Amino acid sequence: MIKNRLQAGLAISLSVGLLSLTLAACNQSGQEGQHKREIKPAVKLSTDASHIAQQTYQFILKTEPVLTAQPVDVSQLDAQVFQPIRQLLLRWNTEVKQSDSVVGDQYTICRGALISLDSWARSIQNQIPGQADKQAIFEKQKSLCEKVLQNPIQQPQ
Repeated sequence: MIKNRLQAGLAISLSVGLLSLTLAACNQSGQEGQHKREIKPAVKLSTDASHIAQQTYQFILKTEPVLTAQPVDVSQLDAQVFQPIRQLLLRWNTEVKQSDSVVGDQYTICRGALISLDSWARSIQNQIPGQADKQAIFEKQKSLCEKVLQNPIQQPQ
């Protein structure tokens, strides 16, 4: 009985050893042609969204004439409007820590203006009725963003 247990234990040990050698060999042969990826440190989150809000407002000012030009070049909207909006929204989501404070949230109106710009541009691209309403919402949010950037609420020290 002891002999059977020893034989079973030896068989399991040999099986595990062979399996680990096989997996190690497979892993090494697959890495020969691959480059190692560089690991970058994560972006430090901040409750100060003023720098992204300022960049958002500058983008809005630069992009608005593209949408008000007559006729609007719909073929250029993806490259000039939608891709930069996606990049800025990604930065808002990854770099700005969401907080409950008024100071942290004061700049989110600029993010809202960016979203309303996207909505307005999509209504132009798809020729959806109500473009004037979407433009009016955008104009209101743009002016609120401008006011926040000109008169930010001071953070308590």
